Amino acid sequence: MDSNASSLRTASPLLLLPVLALGSLASEPVFGQAGARPVIEEITVTARRREESLQSIPVAVTAFSATDIVDRQIRALEDVARYSPGLSFAKAFGRSTDRPVIRGQGNVLAGVQFGVESGAAYFVDGIYYPGDLSSLDLNNIERIEVVRGPQSALYGRNTYSGAINFITKEPGDELSADVRTRWGDDQDIEVSGVVRGPLIDGVLGGSLAMRYYTYDGEYLNTVTGKTVGDEETKSISGTLDWTPAADWRVRSRLSYQEDRDGTRPFFLQGAELNNCLPGTRSMASWPITGSTNNNQYFCGKINRPGDTVALNDGPARPGWPGPSDLFPGIPNVPFGGQPVYNPANGLPFSGVNRDLLFASLLSEWDIAGSGFVLTTSLGYRDEERKTGSDSDHSQINRLTNGRCTFCASEVDEFEDISAEVRLESPSTERLRWLAGAYYFDQDSLNRNVTFAQLNGGAPRSERTIRNWAIFGSVEFDFTDRVTATAELRYFDEEKGLKEYTFVDYDNDPSQRTTTFDESVDFSEFAPRVTVNWQVLDDILLYANWSQGYKPGGLNGAAGNTVVPARPEYLQESADSYEIGAKTNWLNNRLQANLALFFIDSKDIQLTTALSTGAGTLTSIVTNQGSGETFGGELELTFAVTDTLTVGANYALADTKFTKGCDQDQYIFTSGGGNLLDAATCTGNNVNGNGDGSIKGKAFPLSSKNQVGAFADYRRPIRSQAEFFANLGFSWEDKKPVQVHNQAFVPSATILDLKLGIENERLTVAVYGRNLTDEDAPNMVTRWLQDPLVFGQAGFPSTANTAPAGACAAGTGGCSTVFPRAFFGDFRRSRNFGIEFAWRFGG
Repeated sequence: MDSNASSLRTASPLLLLPVLALGSLASEPVFGQAGARPVIEEITVTARRREESLQSIPVAVTAFSATDIVDRQIRALEDVARYSPGLSFAKAFGRSTDRPVIRGQGNVLAGVQFGVESGAAYFVDGIYYPGDLSSLDLNNIERIEVVRGPQSALYGRNTYSGAINFITKEPGDELSADVRTRWGDDQDIEVSGVVRGPLIDGVLGGSLAMRYYTYDGEYLNTVTGKTVGDEETKSISGTLDWTPAADWRVRSRLSYQEDRDGTRPFFLQGAELNNCLPGTRSMASWPITGSTNNNQYFCGKINRPGDTVALNDGPARPGWPGPSDLFPGIPNVPFGGQPVYNPANGLPFSGVNRDLLFASLLSEWDIAGSGFVLTTSLGYRDEERKTGSDSDHSQINRLTNGRCTFCASEVDEFEDISAEVRLESPSTERLRWLAGAYYFDQDSLNRNVTFAQLNGGAPRSERTIRNWAIFGSVEFDFTDRVTATAELRYFDEEKGLKEYTFVDYDNDPSQRTTTFDESVDFSEFAPRVTVNWQVLDDILLYANWSQGYKPGGLNGAAGNTVVPARPEYLQESADSYEIGAKTNWLNNRLQANLALFFIDSKDIQLTTALSTGAGTLTSIVTNQGSGETFGGELELTFAVTDTLTVGANYALADTKFTKGCDQDQYIFTSGGGNLLDAATCTGNNVNGNGDGSIKGKAFPLSSKNQVGAFADYRRPIRSQAEFFANLGFSWEDKKPVQVHNQAFVPSATILDLKLGIENERLTVAVYGRNLTDEDAPNMVTRWLQDPLVFGQAGFPSTANTAPAGACAAGTGGCSTVFPRAFFGDFRRSRNFGIEFAWRFGG
């Protein structure tokens, strides 16, 4: 840990003392308890695109109110996942690549390659949001809804496994203001404020929210001597609610934010630690390394190596050893006028910069008070995101003409618009229906960042997505307790990709050629059928069947380098079957909800690594197999007394492939032999054990078991205030990094605590997060080992020396590209802080 980290870390336990003293007042006589009966607050959700009670809808939903968000210290999506059964979340590349996984359905390349999506979509006020939401201001969120299971029929694209909807707060009818601030370890500081209220009584209301957040990071980069992992966000948003008539409401919202994050805290577990599956794709096959390790892969849980980061993303600190000291087996041979292995900075930008504008417009019109409701919505997003990292994740850079070979700095620009219109019949009728149409249009491009072009050069690729759909539903009450619903969506999606190759590194547009220019189109019907039975007033049973689709796409020029060529990949599809129960007991003191499901997945989108020459590796998406998921989710909430509410949840997602053949699986099991026929899953079997089948393996990124729990305690004290204590706990099972199920992200156990006092106007609290000091990485990614150089002048002995005979060309050859390593990110350690909140008016 950085020795210069905030002194608050060592002193922070003392922050608990004043609140503990205040908590002792809870034993004194109190007010307002006589005759109080504990109940669970009813939550209204919009999971089916209309307002309904959470306990009355036949859909698996976890909802968080504004109070829940504050009490459980929900600051970002990873906190939402901790208390949402069936939702797993990890930031693979800091705050730039969200990877939500619902019910085990994920995608390793989601957010990394154009068009590859996780299958779980975000919505803000019901409007599709195709970007990352790790830096969203949750202080101005009224409710979060996590809807599980395919939602393709009503929600649309990329809701293959579920949807996460963020509902923002309304302006309200009275003038009010809220200010919140916190100060924690490592200068984790947040200040947010909102003013809301009527502008024209009964006609126009508005709100203005602002937020500033900063975090200094806590891990030391030993190469540069600087702390890494720092984050900063500035945001502002405004909302207008217009009621031109009693039956018509229009709401507009505009938000802008800037994220400025520094070097992301990545670590590399090198190939020298590989401990299983010996063969030609090992360190020992590269004489330049001087290694005797013949293993091609790592089997077991990948843990972070201590508390320091070693990334060369800036000038090395004074006294940093040279390449020959770090890697004595590698000759320091000049190439292009410089030593190839060089501690000099070859990375023009490191971190994440994002400028984001998001606008939305919603209109709800009860046509002439008839009960027929016409809803229209528009969404617009303009985002520029610059990212960069030392992509070999090692202490030194491999420089070619002063530029880092395994470094990535780029700018992505997005502009998209979505529009939806739907008409709904009166909700009081026995037969109800809904019909609508949808359109989504996105244009984006990618630019390379260089020292000469820090804001990006000419586009390296241009991408388009066009999606249109018509959808509808019919709902019929067979009796006052039995209802059936049928939903159907027809969609058509087209993706286009144009890629360029440049002669010079600085991307001179006059020196480029087009290497890929294709488009692909997919269309399908997505149905869902639900039957629900209100057995008793407090017991609802339901069953549904649905089909979901994860968008297909294009692999670009890299896909044309394999045989047979794979320039595109198909949609992934799934049939999902679910039965569930929503129940209330003990006069609404206990809620118990249960969902059991089975998912049959086809054309599963997986990652296939390939070499593009000169030892460089990339990955493409292939539809490699089919799979099944059995699972269940249980949620319990119990109002023990009028001062104590507890809850717990458990989720099981038992995933397994039922068929599939993976190229790397064959390489690792065969001793390095190449897979020659994917249809029969056979190839050059060097050691006689080659087997590329992934049948029976769990899906990557999926945790089989998840547990969450919370306890909220509130007790009035004599000062006409309340003492409160909020305890949160979560545990998530290990997650396989890839289809091989050999390397795993370790399980993680996290405990949070918050204590404080508040009255109508003021809240003072102290908190502790990750009190277990869990250090398991959030995410681990299979990667390559570097530095290794071959095929260059002055390095005659650096080629992979796979054994002759078994790897001869006549046998089909062996894999001789880089050994496999792994990189992961550092989780924030135990931290403490203090919070204040002021409320005025309202």
